[in-house]
Amino acid sequence: MIHLSARLAWHDSGWNGRICRHPHLNASCIVQEQIRDGRNDDREREYASAPLADLPGWLPPCCRDTAAYSERSFTIY
Repeated sequence: MIHLSARLAWHDSGWNGRICRHPHLNASCIVQEQIRDGRNDDREREYASAPLADLPGWLPPCCRDTAAYSERSFTIY
């Protein structure tokens, strides 16, 4: 028997493909090194609740987790 476990950073909008409503309060993102080291709280607050697909040429470091149940697609470079 094989078991698979996946860890997603906590998201205050249900991993819906949007930036959190209150990204600066998301302590879960501080625990994960790849997210913590790339965070830009000011920029993420500016775009709070915005769809990742609509961001102007950038994605937050949590974009792989945040879009688990997104209705829209986007490209990660």
